Amino acid sequence: MISYANKKGFITSMTTNGILLNKKYRDILDSGLRFITISIDGFEQGHDEMKGTPGAFNKTLYGLKKLVSARNNKIHIRVNVVINRMNYNYLFNLVKFIFSLNLD
Repeated sequence: MISYANKKGFITSMTTNGILLNKKYRDILDSGLRFITISIDGFEQGHDEMKGTPGAFNKTLYGLKKLVSARNNKIHIRVNVVINRMNYNYLFNLVKFIFSLNLD
């Protein structure tokens, strides 16, 4: 669908929790997707709790790093953080961490 939309002149974007990035990052890059936003809502325990999936943070981070290292200049990678009562106390450290990932 993404490749077809690109051929028709649309700018394509996707937001994801990133859990499957490790398995799908090459397909994402090959599709021609222009923008991808990955949700990271905290560090390991907090992120996993908010996603309701044990290991979600590590899976997302591992896949995100693979995507960043293999990306071309045609895809822009961003992170989305939902601020809430579970993460606002360490938001500054989370933002510093996200900036260290070499994203757009």
